[in-house]
Amino acid sequence: MFKHFLLSSLFLTSTIASAKTIEIREKGEIIYTYDDKAQPIYFYDHEKHKKNFMLTNFYPEHLIYIENKKWPTTEHYYQAKKFQDKQIQEKIRNLETPDDARDYAHTTKAKKIVPKSWHVKPKKSDASDWDIPKVKIMYKANLAKFKQHQTLRNFLLQTGNAPLAEDSQLDETWGIGEKGHGKNFMGKILMRVRHELRKKCVLP
Repeated sequence: MFKHFLLSSLFLTSTIASAKTIEIREKGEIIYTYDDKAQPIYFYDHEKHKKNFMLTNFYPEHLIYIENKKWPTTEHYYQAKKFQDKQIQEKIRNLETPDDARDYAHTTKAKKIVPKSWHVKPKKSDASDWDIPKVKIMYKANLAKFKQHQTLRNFLLQTGNAPLAEDSQLDETWGIGEKGHGKNFMGKILMRVRHELRKKCVLP
């Protein structure tokens, strides 16, 4: 089951199996790796996966700095970027909790970006799923989060080469979904961030 949600997603441009290590490539370059024999590390629910909660977008203990502003969580930033209106973005940025940010973005009638463009690849020959706007935003937010805070960075790097998976039973896009067949975009983003930190020699 786990192999399915790692290898069946649209993110898989190519895979190379060498011993226990799977290499995921994007346009010919390795973007992340994982050990297919390692026990997956799941994250999402605070109670179920409490020790891994800092991997989630709802972890509130460290501010992140993006675009010369402080954001309470990566969830705040992601939800704010759904909107073109700068006042709405500021409204979301200043909400107290990530749950508030998500709920406000889901319920407000303010004009969002063009819905289709948020979810699909640009119309260019070499576009991949990493070029989908919402994926780029989420990757940008999480790269900032883990680069800016040593505690978080060390925690992510100490996952070694284990596969990472968002254990959301309801989300087939960001998580693995109820049957484990989801695209697991969040897990893949975190594995890419982990690989990027190692490549840049940002070590614990």
